[in-house]
Amino acid sequence: MGHKASHVALECTLQSHPNTVILGEKVSASKLALFDLTKQICDVVQCRAEQDKYHGVILLPEGLIESIPEEIHGLLRQGVSLDNISSQLTPWASALFEFLPPFIRKQFLLFPESDDSAQLSQIETEKLLAHLVEAEVNKSLAMMTVKHYGRGPGTSSIGKPALHPAAVDLRGKAYMIVIGCRLLRQKATRFLMDNIYRNSGRLQFDGPGADAKPVTLRIEDQDYMGCIKKLREYLDKVRTIVKPGCSQDSFERLLWQTFSK
Repeated sequence: MGHKASHVALECTLQSHPNTVILGEKVSASKLALFDLTKQICDVVQCRAEQDKYHGVILLPEGLIESIPEEIHGLLRQGVSLDNISSQLTPWASALFEFLPPFIRKQFLLFPESDDSAQLSQIETEKLLAHLVEAEVNKSLAMMTVKHYGRGPGTSSIGKPALHPAAVDLRGKAYMIVIGCRLLRQKATRFLMDNIYRNSGRLQFDGPGADAKPVTLRIEDQDYMGCIKKLREYLDKVRTIVKPGCSQDSFERLLWQTFSK
């Protein structure tokens, strides 16, 4: 989930409490390869399997592997044929492209979106990771398999406000709550091993929950819409008190008293 950055995956993590989450910004900052992610997920699967828990929830963004299809589309726009794509990729991308299963390679070659971005929603990243994890886990545990993956529901635009693309600040409060703060470090094993999933319910536009704000905004103190609402309340208060003909000194004093609270 999350077309380019991991901000949607982070918000869903704060609301739903999955066993683990993979953020694209963290992968990039740590320079993790696909094989590193596979090993990381395998460790989670194996730890839970030791407690007879052959299920779990892992969140990951669609943009986890976006650099490879974008590089491919750049070559296609230059007139490079499909048969010669692999030889024209950068060494790392070429090696990974050849390693990938055929069904993923085919999805990488899909035509880009109207804005020239890759069709990340059509690239089954979760199925790719499930394929790699199953192969890796079967090397050590022959009786264990990983075959099922869950996809989010299909969506369509309804013209309502949404979370706009924004990179996750790895030094921000929201990320530190998920990854780095002392409180979560103490509970990291509980999140990983226990089933404390939370269903945050449907997005509401009317009634209870309609005014609920994203957790990331509340944590980061970046509640822009909340600040706008508070500003309107202040202006309405000034409008009801200040009458036509009021002196400038009285008006400025009232403004100072209102906004200093």
